[in-house]
Amino acid sequence: MKKIIYLIIVLLNLASCDMKLKNNFYELTATTPKGLSSDKYGFAIHSEVNHIYIGNSTLIIYFKSGLVEEYNIKEKKSSGSSVNIHIESQSEKKIGLIHIDEDSKFIFCSTDSQNESGLLHNIDSSYIINSKPIDNKGSISFQEIKSYENSGSINGHVKKIITKTYSEETKFGDSILEPSNESFFEYDIYGNIIHSKAYVYINGNKELDYKIEFKYENKNIIFKKKNEFDRWKKNKINKTTTTDYTYNKYNKIILEIETWKTSTLSSSKKTEYIYENDTILLEKNIYQENDNLEYKLKYKKDNSDNIIETKYYSTGEQKYSTIYNRDGFIVDGYLDEINKTYYTSEFYKIKVAYSKNTTVETHIRNKGISIGAKYNEINTYNTSIYNRGREILKERIEYNYKHKFEDDKYVVVHKTYKYLFDKNNNWIKRKIDSKVKDPNYIINISPVVIEERAIEYY
Repeated sequence: MKKIIYLIIVLLNLASCDMKLKNNFYELTATTPKGLSSDKYGFAIHSEVNHIYIGNSTLIIYFKSGLVEEYNIKEKKSSGSSVNIHIESQSEKKIGLIHIDEDSKFIFCSTDSQNESGLLHNIDSSYIINSKPIDNKGSISFQEIKSYENSGSINGHVKKIITKTYSEETKFGDSILEPSNESFFEYDIYGNIIHSKAYVYINGNKELDYKIEFKYENKNIIFKKKNEFDRWKKNKINKTTTTDYTYNKYNKIILEIETWKTSTLSSSKKTEYIYENDTILLEKNIYQENDNLEYKLKYKKDNSDNIIETKYYSTGEQKYSTIYNRDGFIVDGYLDEINKTYYTSEFYKIKVAYSKNTTVETHIRNKGISIGAKYNEINTYNTSIYNRGREILKERIEYNYKHKFEDDKYVVVHKTYKYLFDKNNNWIKRKIDSKVKDPNYIINISPVVIEERAIEYY
């Protein structure tokens, strides 16, 4: 915080004479930062900006990562041959300052107005030069924008991906990276997943968590088998789930049968797909093991070509609706789940906003907790921002703990993501920085997580 206060004082005491600044888009080129340019994990320290838009009341910053931040302009001040612009974002609780000097060098910094996460952006040692107005940034086609369901798309003809995750921990006064989990995916020549498995590290030991096998016919998945393992008893299968798929002549799924079993229990569920003219999905009927209807999903289009999915109880009573866009990605909707081992109920609302450069998701999750637990309810508010390449850029998560006997507890987590890419523009290393406001020490989050991906191509 002292850095920002010092920077603002310096900027506000620059010499005088009016500088005219047009409302326009400016294209920016970053110089090489003075001093250290990357951290010990190889990621750039400073945020890189491609464009900035300055309007009468709005200022928009376009980062190289694909992140777009919009601010309200609170004040513009000419100071000598330079301009200082004070900005504020009510939605994200941030304040900031833009300084533009006589050589059209831009300096930008912002911080959390409630001091939840401290410094968010700082480019005070990396000047932005050679700025020039451009009339139109152009637009991005709707088809390029995807949602969280396909986060982290893969480019090229990929054969295998191995991802290893490490968490930063402090031991004997030193920060070290400890392995936490690992995943493996193998694809066929058509891009279908044929094998996947995941491992977790327990007390330094690598233990198999689950393994999934897929079978295809005419590029359609016809069978999936998932084995979940006991982490404490090596290679002991806790639960096996198999799914069989049946298609019509137009390669549309018409029947899906899921069966799971443990050493003592087994059950199955059947999903029936009903189409108009064998191609347009009208409804899904989900049946319990005894062929009793559990619930029904019905589909229709609105005037904007969005798909509306409505869920009904077996009694015919409407439960909730979910809206998908024309590409099949969620726009607005509800999910609810029952986890009878701990949570009595779970209510999950999702809203996704698509723009030219980013996808913004808002998740609201309410969990009712069983008798005997410390809290009555845990409410989570999560906002995530993705770029056009479907890589997540940042998250802001609020946790509200409704206590049974004491005052409610409140926790805020800010996460920022940075990437390194290979020649096919697939990320091969990702850094997740977490800053937590948690006065009650309710949650434990590693301040730094590093993920490394080894990608093998055909």
